[in-house]
Amino acid sequence: MASLFLSSLRQGAQYAALPSLVSGCLVLTSAHNNAASHYGNQSFPTKCESSFTDTKQNEKPSTLRRRMTPVGRFSLLSETRSNPSIPVLVMALSGKPLRAHDFSRLYHQRQMGEKHYRFRSVTHDATHFSLLPSQNFQIPVKESVVYPLVYRQELKSWISDLLLEPLDLSKSLWQVKTVTGGNIGQSGAIPTTTEESTTFQLEKHNQLLDDNVESLLLFRAHHCMADGVSLGALFVDLMDEREEMQEMLAGKIGDFKKKRKKKSWLQKLLVMMYYWGWGSIKTFAYQLYLYCANLKITLFRSNPWKKLQRAYEAKSKSEEDGSKRTLSWVSSACPVDEVKQVAEYFSTKRQKVTINDIFCSCISAAIAKLIQYHQAQNPELALELPYMNLVMPVHMFGGVLLPGHSMGNKIGAMVSRIPGTDVKSSEERLMQVHNTLYTRKMTPAAVWSYLMAKVVGTVGFGGGSSGPIDDDENCSEDNTFIPWLFEKSHANASVVVTNVRGPETMVHLDGRRIERFLGFLPLPPGIPVGMVVQSYANNLTLTIMAEPWAVPDSMGDLFLSWVVEEYDSLRKQANVHQKKQ
Repeated sequence: MASLFLSSLRQGAQYAALPSLVSGCLVLTSAHNNAASHYGNQSFPTKCESSFTDTKQNEKPSTLRRRMTPVGRFSLLSETRSNPSIPVLVMALSGKPLRAHDFSRLYHQRQMGEKHYRFRSVTHDATHFSLLPSQNFQIPVKESVVYPLVYRQELKSWISDLLLEPLDLSKSLWQVKTVTGGNIGQSGAIPTTTEESTTFQLEKHNQLLDDNVESLLLFRAHHCMADGVSLGALFVDLMDEREEMQEMLAGKIGDFKKKRKKKSWLQKLLVMMYYWGWGSIKTFAYQLYLYCANLKITLFRSNPWKKLQRAYEAKSKSEEDGSKRTLSWVSSACPVDEVKQVAEYFSTKRQKVTINDIFCSCISAAIAKLIQYHQAQNPELALELPYMNLVMPVHMFGGVLLPGHSMGNKIGAMVSRIPGTDVKSSEERLMQVHNTLYTRKMTPAAVWSYLMAKVVGTVGFGGGSSGPIDDDENCSEDNTFIPWLFEKSHANASVVVTNVRGPETMVHLDGRRIERFLGFLPLPPGIPVGMVVQSYANNLTLTIMAEPWAVPDSMGDLFLSWVVEEYDSLRKQANVHQKKQ
């Protein structure tokens, strides 16, 4: 057992440094495994989760039922009615119209159900997948007949509905919505000028016969099905460049293996002993430090987010308002190669600053400004946030779905305490964030969180297969132990940030060019702000999902402008000339 455990961890460590070549489509990666599962026509979180074993890509299941993974079960256990574990991906395309039947045709042509059996699976008992024959599985795709007329606002409303509405898991674990016929940039997903955006409502907006229109594909899936990297396999197989991307990935893996062979067995042994021995001690010591810091905040009732939430609820006095989310995005924040130059400027021989470091620093600066804004609006609350906890999801195979493997749940997370409001300069903030994240990356913190999620998902704490799934007593809103445990594990974090690297060049879907990917992760219980930083075709995209009491709906765009403003400050300090998008 121990040897099998170490073998699997070594395999994960082997690929941890690989770039996520296909993750541009995988922006569904969620920093947590939270939210509510829904069955039939009822919506409720279950206290059951699922466990099953991963299969090879071409392996055919021997039975019609398979157990869910423990981490998949954990996603069902830890979700709540107001925090369903349903990430959403938006693909904005240009070219010929994309209709629902076009997606269905591609799904069948690429044999998606045969390659990845979970795409044709359902669950009735929250512990097993029931596999449906391909000929009996109805592809859950629908089409909207009206293209968004109000710039950005209608698309925001659609995304919010997809994130919060329950999925009927007894029919499908995923859904797709297509809408087509708009002018390029009409929905707000594809960057355009302000002048252009004001003219969309005056023009013909349902141009289904044109050869160059804007189309949207909105995809959502429950986390019990798979993690975001695994879900990206669907889009990789659907893309016109799928073979080239798979060959590139295989080449990268081959190069990485050759580099590993240059190390002697003694070097590998010493690295493993240091990483798992001393690294584990540091991991648990740091987690204890986070608990103590959080306990101090709790005892003195100085958590600014709790104060804001109580003030918001006192003003609204409506449970319905609490179910809303603030959404926004920046489709072209900056070029990737420009950010690399900024990172190189602040790097030293011993410390290499990454793109992830830069934007985690920028996001922390934006949250500091957010707290200062709320303090100005509510001086009686005495809001303070000298430090904040940041949660970052980590894929066990480095963000890559390895060749020959199908879907799985291989996501861990690490929590880091980074500076808040008490920082004098952008450079000081960046270096503090870099030092903290680098130290955490050198420990198996993410692996231990992954293993703990597996334990909770396996044990279930009274959940699992026992008890009817339609019993209100089994709902996570009533049995709040797992969501409470999840919240304590991140020590009342302020933000969750996931960084997804996508294809370096434009890719296509049946001849249509994919202009932008927009990914939105569901908020874990107790975390008010969620951010996705995604690269695609040398462009960085930012998206935010936040609680309305933390980031009011009118401030979504402003918050992202603060992130970009902080980056611009670092760029100017690095003397890197801004490039046109």
